[in-house]
Amino acid sequence: MTNIRLLSAIICVIMASNAYSRPSWSDSLRQVSPLMSAPADSSRALAILRTRLTALLTAKAYRASQVSACVVDLSNGRTLFDLNGSTPLTPASTTKLFSTAAYFTLAGKGASVQTEVRTDGSLANDGTLQGNLYLIGNGDAFLSTTDLEYLADRLSAMGVRRITGSIFGDGSRFDDVADRSRYSGDGEHVQPLPPIRPLIVNDGMVSVIVSAARNGRVSAQTVPSSTCFVVNITGGGTSRGKRGRRSRCSINASTRPDGTMVFTIAGSPGAGRSFTKIFSVSNPALAAASIFRSRLTSGGVSVEGGAAERTAPPTATVLRTFRRPFADLASVVNKRSHNYYAEHVFMMTGSLCGEYRHTAERAKRAMVEFLDSLHVPALGCRFNDGSGLSRRNLSSAVTQARLLRAIARQPWGPEYRATLSVAGRDGTLRRRMVGTAAENNCVGKTGTLRNVSALSGYVR
Repeated sequence: MTNIRLLSAIICVIMASNAYSRPSWSDSLRQVSPLMSAPADSSRALAILRTRLTALLTAKAYRASQVSACVVDLSNGRTLFDLNGSTPLTPASTTKLFSTAAYFTLAGKGASVQTEVRTDGSLANDGTLQGNLYLIGNGDAFLSTTDLEYLADRLSAMGVRRITGSIFGDGSRFDDVADRSRYSGDGEHVQPLPPIRPLIVNDGMVSVIVSAARNGRVSAQTVPSSTCFVVNITGGGTSRGKRGRRSRCSINASTRPDGTMVFTIAGSPGAGRSFTKIFSVSNPALAAASIFRSRLTSGGVSVEGGAAERTAPPTATVLRTFRRPFADLASVVNKRSHNYYAEHVFMMTGSLCGEYRHTAERAKRAMVEFLDSLHVPALGCRFNDGSGLSRRNLSSAVTQARLLRAIARQPWGPEYRATLSVAGRDGTLRRRMVGTAAENNCVGKTGTLRNVSALSGYVR
């Protein structure tokens, strides 16, 4: 007979209710953990497991709740425990299991997210590029100023010394609806998120830093710096008022028709002080093009044109490509449950299907279609976003368990598993299940919304 300690299993639990106390998984696992250390007969041990899980999940604290739970043997697919496992409930952030797995299914092992530099011109022997450059984004939400510096250095290394045209940011790989609350159909800002765009730099954010010298002189700068960010200082004193309070400083943002952001600063942070405020960039593609242009010029490449937003022509040729392993992005999405990056993965999935005009709608279909390609029963699944912020998302514990088993059998399965949190070690599970048999054993994904708690993962 098999020792239960050697069993590899998948456990998935989704709870939804109008009112219940959030389950303490650490306490729950301490109740179950003695079973894991006993060399008992398999059938007897599993009978005890089912009895204990039933008692736990039907306890008084959860009687007003809806529960969907399932435990599956990873090796043979045998169902070890099922409590309303086929009932679809709101999965909260375990939705991220589906969005990241959908992308892996489409892109395959070693998947990457590419940011391309293309041109509609040609490079002469003297280093003159006769034409324009296009910076094309495909959803890399990690793209930073440092990455653009790398691309600028690579162009310089290939001999580019002068560009006769302009630098264009191409943000056409997603559709124009960048607000999650709109494309999800919720109309509810559960969590404020910056616009979901295919070409963004530094999370699509810009910091405005206002400083006042000892003599009262006020200065300001943006980080990152860019010609599409303009700072206007309308006044700044150093008076502290009757009670010695520091002066007030305000920063207001507006956008010109050409996409340039104007930051108007009034007042002063006080002599010898500074004040910082962070804004969402109104036109991320323009900002990326402008930042890229400044990195080219600072690296010694002369650019005769300006920076703007434009879609690259189909005939544009690739000069350089920056590739980021998709697993890096998926790790932050799954381990830290990062909603903003998860929505980029969602839109990337629709884009990878070749749909640039109705990207979100295509992504919604793709997140269900890929289950069929992995022979996973959908069982009433419905997805409206990739992060799980939508309460109208639906999934069952059986579907999640079967998905995780199917993932383990894919060539990219080990990559995917490494993106999940480890109980008592990292991610959203770092403080959970500590001191139980699950510590450093269970790897999985948590999900929490108001009145919803979910947990899915692998355990031995």
